[in-house]
Amino acid sequence: MGKHKKLRNLKKTGKHILDTPVIIKNFTWCQHPQCLESTKLYKNNKELEKHIKSHTSTFKNPKIHSVINQYENEQYEYKYNINSSPKDKICQTIVAMANCVGGYIYFGINDNRLIYGINKSCDWDKYMLEIANNLKYHSKPSIPIIKANHIDLNKDYKLLFIEVLTSQEKDFRYKDKKYLRCLSSNQFIEYDYTYKQLIDDNKKLQTNIKELEDELLIKDKYIENILKTIT
Repeated sequence: MGKHKKLRNLKKTGKHILDTPVIIKNFTWCQHPQCLESTKLYKNNKELEKHIKSHTSTFKNPKIHSVINQYENEQYEYKYNINSSPKDKICQTIVAMANCVGGYIYFGINDNRLIYGINKSCDWDKYMLEIANNLKYHSKPSIPIIKANHIDLNKDYKLLFIEVLTSQEKDFRYKDKKYLRCLSSNQFIEYDYTYKQLIDDNKKLQTNIKELEDELLIKDKYIENILKTIT
């Protein structure tokens, strides 16, 4: 079936094809008829960017086919659907967030922050039970505290999310490996570091650099004075 025939059938049925996104000017857009109609006339990135800005939403009031106003960072992680990432990766993200300042993992948002939503027929309870079991048997010395929740987008779709609560312990490991959250990625810590130790070591490094700079400055002045006496 050709591309144009597919689109004609799509418009007739009004079916929401979530698994086949379209790339428009380096921006991933879904094939819902409303999205196609609203983006097909854009000639360049600036026009599309203007459209995107006018179709942004927040987590307090998310709208399907809009762009969430929050970028991924150390506290926010987005997944296209619940099967787009292995459960081990999700558990690593949970541990990494728990070892830092906590955070949220949202399902139904792609890497470009576009809200697709997850169909309500998805077995969210079963998925979370598997995540909880993975943490129960592979997380040490204890299990990070998490909460599972959702936000309704319309009668058929919702945003699913896991809230990872922060903890004073900050020494969680998953399968004997420790992870910390760095920007929007999980970093495996080879040595036995805690988050506090990482911050303290960074401060010590900055202090050492300052002391070295001061020492070099003193030596420079000393050499300068010697040169003056010689000349």
